[in-house]
Amino acid sequence: MGGKLGPAKRQALDMQNELKAFEATITIESLKEEAIRHDIDDARFADDFESQQNLQRDLVKRLERLKLLRQHRRRDRPPEDDNHDQPMHDDSGDDDDNDDNGDDNGDDDNDDNGESGLDVFSLDWRAKRT
Repeated sequence: MGGKLGPAKRQALDMQNELKAFEATITIESLKEEAIRHDIDDARFADDFESQQNLQRDLVKRLERLKLLRQHRRRDRPPEDDNHDQPMHDDSGDDDDNDDNGDDNGDDDNDDNGESGLDVFSLDWRAKRT
């Protein structure tokens, strides 16, 4: 009787072997799923990395364009006057507009109604609008 196993021991040994096989199958399946997750994560990382690289390239291009625009604006800007301390308007009281009515507003007062040419134009413009 030493070589033969009883039915209870045989059944216990079979269940133990099935359990080991099941654990091996579970381990293999979990390793496969983990590999798939890593592949997916790697693909996402690659996509994210590529999109970040594209974004960075676009930002660098935009920065270069803005720098060029800034240089062009500086070049196209009219030269600044060195007379910043002098007033733009002469308040000396001299009559500079060469008219006969004595005001010093700088307008040409050559019209008959005593208004400046600019005022007549603005009145005409309002009349045409309505």
